[in-house]
Amino acid sequence: AFKNFHGISPKDGRVRSNELKTYPKLHFSMIIKGGKEMKNKIMKREKFRVIGVKRTYKNVEEGMGNIPEFWNEFNNSPECEEIFTKMDGKLKGILGLCIPHETGTGYDYMICVSSDSKAEGDFQEYMITEAEWMIFEAKGKLPESVQSMTKQIYEEVLTGAEYKHDNKPDFELYPSGDITDENYITEIWVPVVKV
Repeated sequence: AFKNFHGISPKDGRVRSNELKTYPKLHFSMIIKGGKEMKNKIMKREKFRVIGVKRTYKNVEEGMGNIPEFWNEFNNSPECEEIFTKMDGKLKGILGLCIPHETGTGYDYMICVSSDSKAEGDFQEYMITEAEWMIFEAKGKLPESVQSMTKQIYEEVLTGAEYKHDNKPDFELYPSGDITDENYITEIWVPVVKV
């Protein structure tokens, strides 16, 4: 058995020990994901129009690093107060809309509201198409709660066998409130189709 395994006899192995085969111990690790409560509901919604301000990002990493700064700039701009006057009340809050580029790389991120008002000045408009939405609750202060829940949605829910992303824009819905409160609730709307 020694000769079959190492290709040399045990006697030769003592003399030429540098020719022996060695294997490190096998280690097994298991990663268990899930088990964390994810409040969600599914609803169909007709198309609706939004207006707001938009920035473009090359990839998810660039967006994750820069979108919080975009929000800070927006919150300190004249557009922040003005956008509240444009809300039509169909969705109660400000949206963070992610619009993937058709090329498959990069996306636009739009801070916007559901609105029938004319897009003037720095505001742009966008039509969100009809979709079936899976709506999740992210509880906690921003941006950590939304980033964590979004990661969990894409790693655990949308990799399952029941639903997949519908390749349409998705968004976060931020109602009025204290975004630094541990009990603040943001809704994450993901367009889905049954597999």
